[in-house]
Amino acid sequence: MRHSFGHTTLALAVLVSSGSAQAQSVTITAEECRNLVVHRPMPGVEYTPGVDVRGKKVVPADLNGGYDIKVPEEVTFDVKVDPRDYLGGPDADASAASSAVLAADKATAAVTAAKAAATSAESAATAAATITTTLEADTATKQTAMDAALAAAAADPSDDALKAAAETAVADFETAKAASDSAAADEANISALAQQAKSLAESADDAGTTKDKASLSAQAAVAADNAASAAILSAGTDATKAALKTAGETAQTSAGSATDAALASSAANTARDSAYKNSAQVGQYLGEAVIGKVSVRGSRVYFNGKLIGDAAEHALAEECAKRLRQSRQ
Repeated sequence: MRHSFGHTTLALAVLVSSGSAQAQSVTITAEECRNLVVHRPMPGVEYTPGVDVRGKKVVPADLNGGYDIKVPEEVTFDVKVDPRDYLGGPDADASAASSAVLAADKATAAVTAAKAAATSAESAATAAATITTTLEADTATKQTAMDAALAAAAADPSDDALKAAAETAVADFETAKAASDSAAADEANISALAQQAKSLAESADDAGTTKDKASLSAQAAVAADNAASAAILSAGTDATKAALKTAGETAQTSAGSATDAALASSAANTARDSAYKNSAQVGQYLGEAVIGKVSVRGSRVYFNGKLIGDAAEHALAEECAKRLRQSRQ
C-alpha cells in the first residue's frame, strides 16, 4: 500500500495485530502522519476555569455557578438507514417531482389555449353584433319607407298604385324586421357563450390546482366551441354574413386546440398522481433499519460493543509520532 499525497515520504514497518507475525511495509507522507498523531498540548495551554494565561485567578466564565449538568457516563444511539434509499426511493421521488413540473407546464398551456379560444369566441360575437347593427339600420329604413307609403295610400284611398306600394313597403319592413330580430337573437346567444368561455378561462387562470385548471380550461373550450358553432350556423350561406362565418371557423379551430391542451393537462395530472403514489409506496412498510449501536464512553467510541480503531492504527500513530519528533531534531 502506498500513499503519494506529498513530496516527502517516510518508510516505516507496522506489525498488524491479526494473528500473523508478518510485517507489512507502509509508505505514507509526513502530512498523513501529522493527521494520525494525537495532539497533546503543553501544560497550561488548555483552558482552566478561574485562571488566566499567566496563572492568576480571575472571575470564572460561568457566573453565579452556571448550570450543574450531569453528563451520563455512557451515551448510546442507534445508527439507522432508510431502506427506500436502496429500493429506488430517490429515483421515484425525482420522477414524481419531474411529473409535477410537467403537470404545471401543461396546466399553464391549457389556460393559455382556453383564453385564446375565448378571445376568438368574442371576435365571433363582435362579428354577429356588426350584422345585427346593419340589419337594425335596414329595418329602420324600411319602416320609414313603410310609414310614408301607408300615409300616401291613406291620403288617396282610390289610388290602387299607392295601395300596392304601401303593401310592398309593409312586406319589406316585416322581412327586414324578422331578419333583424333573428340576427339579434343569434348575437345574444353567441355573446353569452363567448362570455361564458371568457369567464371559465379566467377562472382556470385563477385556479389553485392543476386539476382545476385543466377542468375549467376544458369547460372554457366547450363554451368557445359552442359559440363558434352558433356563429357558423347563424351565418349559413348568406354572403353578407361571410365575416361571421370566418370568425366562427377561427373560433372553432381555437376551441379545438384548447380542448387538446386541456386533455393533455388532465393526462399530465394523472401521470403525476401515479408517480407520487408510486413514490409513496416505495418502502412504505419497512420503516428505518437499525444497522448498529454507537456508544460513547468518555473519550472512547464503540460500535456494536467494539472499540472503533484497531491495533494497526494505534501502532501507526505511535510510529508516526516518533518519526515526526525525530524530524524536528
